[in-house]
Amino acid sequence: PAGFSGPAILRLSAFAARELHGAKYKATLVINWVGAQGISNTEQAVQALTEAKNAHATKLVSTICPLGLPKRLWRGLLENAQVAADKQWAQTSRKELNRMANELTAHSISITGKVVGLLVLHSCR
Repeated sequence: PAGFSGPAILRLSAFAARELHGAKYKATLVINWVGAQGISNTEQAVQALTEAKNAHATKLVSTICPLGLPKRLWRGLLENAQVAADKQWAQTSRKELNRMANELTAHSISITGKVVGLLVLHSCR
């Protein structure tokens, strides 16, 4: 089965073991990927993305992650936000910036089960 593993997921599952067990390992995990950068809400993320749009107008959205995320994660979030990887920053609409900001600050993943040492998670989008 597909799933997530690694130190962060193992710590999360240990921290919330009773709650996850009580919910029969069915829950929604909401991740703020940019909280460590001081971005706590969608509006702040839109502002950061708008600054990137202005600073990198001719560059492709998929090649410039303004908030320091790994490129593979950034591209996955763009895909979830339905923003084409070959789009230039200047071409991004306000709706696309909002969808990108939502993915950055409130990415939803469904927890759908447990395999020993592995939580089974699926993107909600």
